[in-house]
Amino acid sequence: ESVVVRLWQSAGQDIKRTEQGIIVLDELDKLASKRNKHGGKDIGGEGVQQSLLKIVEGTTVTVTDRAKNKTYQIDTRNILFLASGAFIGLDQIIKTENWIQVSWLRGTHVR
Repeated sequence: ESVVVRLWQSAGQDIKRTEQGIIVLDELDKLASKRNKHGGKDIGGEGVQQSLLKIVEGTTVTVTDRAKNKTYQIDTRNILFLASGAFIGLDQIIKTENWIQVSWLRGTHVR
């Protein structure tokens, strides 16, 4: 939820601007590949992935304006989320899956 709060702050705490904003999730591949091998805290692991998935799919996030002592609801359905990263091994996954070529995408393959 902190990514939505940061977007809200960057949008001047304007709810409408926030709900039409863009959030870039850089190095998402590293988040997806982390494994907790020692039974410790799940920092950046599956719990974080589940929270992000909920926000990306569309939910309501509560943000607090401490100066005004007010809370606001932000609907994430129309926020554009961009995921970036190296995604090592993605090419192998694509090769093993049944992908079809879409001509209007000029060689890009989709499932």
